[in-house]
Amino acid sequence: MKLAELEVDCSGKWDRKWWVVVADVPTPYKPRADLFREKLKELKFFVMQRTVWLYPYDPREEVEFLSAYF
Repeated sequence: MKLAELEVDCSGKWDRKWWVVVADVPTPYKPRADLFREKLKELKFFVMQRTVWLYPYDPREEVEFLSAYF
């Protein structure tokens, strides 16, 4: 995967379930956490709280890639 080309596959029918991403990152890693959150915004994740995000399709591969990258 390439960071610039990263997209969540939304081609299938939505199963009416929401995927929750919780990313509570310690303060020393704040710059990386900010980049992680910016990428989630770019991928059109919905913000519930500052560290809680929702998405209607399975984003596991993309979130795992982002967490390893940042």
